[in-house]
Amino acid sequence: MNVLKEATVNSNKVWTAAGKPRQGPIFNKRQLCKAQYRKGLREKEKLNMSRYTNHLHEALLAKKMVQLFGNVGTQNLIRVQTALKLMDLPTLT
Repeated sequence: MNVLKEATVNSNKVWTAAGKPRQGPIFNKRQLCKAQYRKGLREKEKLNMSRYTNHLHEALLAKKMVQLFGNVGTQNLIRVQTALKLMDLPTLT
């Protein structure tokens, strides 16, 4: 990210020094660097969000099923196990 940002800043300085042209190779280089930097920022944000959701998913899977259902009591345990089987989830043991 630092390399992309540095390239974007440098190309912007060159573009400004050239009088801020709206076409040509200097303008194209500035636009390309700017687009690559923005794309890098979006990918980094997606990676952070993916990592966050993966960690959350793993934490939820690690929780015991009893903790997810709370205190259901022995009378309702058979109903809970039946519901888990219907949902293709591991049963309580």
